[in-house]
Amino acid sequence: MRIRALRNSKKKESFLIEEGDITHLSIHGKTVSIHIGSDEFILPTSFDDWVKCLEPLGLTQVDRNCAVINNKIRNIDLDDLKVYFVDRISHDSKYATISNARFSGLKDSLKNMLHKNKQSKLE
Repeated sequence: MRIRALRNSKKKESFLIEEGDITHLSIHGKTVSIHIGSDEFILPTSFDDWVKCLEPLGLTQVDRNCAVINNKIRNIDLDDLKVYFVDRISHDSKYATISNARFSGLKDSLKNMLHKNKQSKLE
């Protein structure tokens, strides 16, 4: 089994580590560390840690308490600042809100993601 973790460094890069390579675990406060030889990895425990850890999978933070996997976005409501994960929006459709502060920086990339996602579904 592989475990997603962050390297314990200033950059906090995301890695998939093999459970069979683990030498030991340690805990300091609320931080759980996995040790592999002389390397130390941190298990994501906060929202910020998970966002950083899943960034390589295309996770983008769209609100202070919400992040989405880019290739799952199927629709965008520009009036209410919501992204949807279905092609046809209904009353019961799951969505994620986008904050006004983040929307201005994400507007073009969200439109590009939506275009790519719809194109890949047609192919």
